[in-house]
Amino acid sequence: MKNVLILEKIREICNTAKIIALLSAGHSDSFVEIAKQYCLHVCLGIDVFGKTVGIDGIEICAINIFLGFGCKVLAYDMKPHETTAKEQGFQYVTMHELYFDKVISIKMKQGAMSINTNRGGLVDTIALVEYLKSGKIREAVFDAYEHEDKYFYLDFSERVMNDDTLARFISISNTIVTSHQAFHTEEGLKTIAGSIVQSFLDSFLMNQKMIQ
Repeated sequence: MKNVLILEKIREICNTAKIIALLSAGHSDSFVEIAKQYCLHVCLGIDVFGKTVGIDGIEICAINIFLGFGCKVLAYDMKPHETTAKEQGFQYVTMHELYFDKVISIKMKQGAMSINTNRGGLVDTIALVEYLKSGKIREAVFDAYEHEDKYFYLDFSERVMNDDTLARFISISNTIVTSHQAFHTEEGLKTIAGSIVQSFLDSFLMNQKMIQ
């Protein structure tokens, strides 16, 4: 199962990178589809190249992706590996430098982007909504929410959502919220299923040997 967890983490990071690439083109898809709006002023995006990216936890795949985009990478980890940082070309910072109120970083500029594909509890969603309203956070892309167990993977298309924070969060036009589904790809599901079957087979064969 360890290999499956590693693959899932890689897919989460790759999906994050793809989301950044999509957002760099602005909100053109939603405007064109819903309002048939082709004016350039509503499709203004940002360049990823040259931006600073903060990463909580050392994910070499993520670091390499963002470095490939031409970004400066700041990372926090409980056990920093300075040699790796020097070889890869990223910089370690303290937890306080990365983010000090579960939303923003003291190094974060006006109009930054917030992305969370890890755990919902890492980010204070109520505070995030306020930062989105003020413009401190330009866009938010989340595949996790601190109270997701009550809503994610369920159909609320014809039911009232009692969580006012989540309802408000997903109603903001410059946010994308998915239901913790970074793993949900054809390849990912095949890998998970194959690993589970292999684990059962290994366990069965081991029991057979013990019986003999």
